[in-house]
Amino acid sequence: MKAWADWIAKGYLLDVVPELIAQKMVLDVSCLEKYPFILDKHIWFIFQYPNTISWSDYWSPKENKPIDADDRKWIYIFKKIINNKLINRMQVLKECLLSVNRNFDKNQTQLVCRFVCCS
Repeated sequence: MKAWADWIAKGYLLDVVPELIAQKMVLDVSCLEKYPFILDKHIWFIFQYPNTISWSDYWSPKENKPIDADDRKWIYIFKKIINNKLINRMQVLKECLLSVNRNFDKNQTQLVCRFVCCS
């Protein structure tokens, strides 16, 4: 996602399919606050398209949980960017409610419902 964000910011990529952004964004949270267009536009794609966000916060029992694991969990990321007023809380609530009716798998729907609680 970081390379894509750089290319989009430089104007090399003009029109990326939202489904692809939603799928790749959940894997890399490092550039969320670096580029304004990610929080303005791209973040909402995870509510609108199927993706693996519900699995991005899990670690295999065979691997050690990273020290900064809680900082990289989406539930905490959303709480942070909402509290810092980087995204509109009411828009998060609206997108959460709309995503429940988009026929996503139960894991993605459950995580989105948790976003309602954190906001």
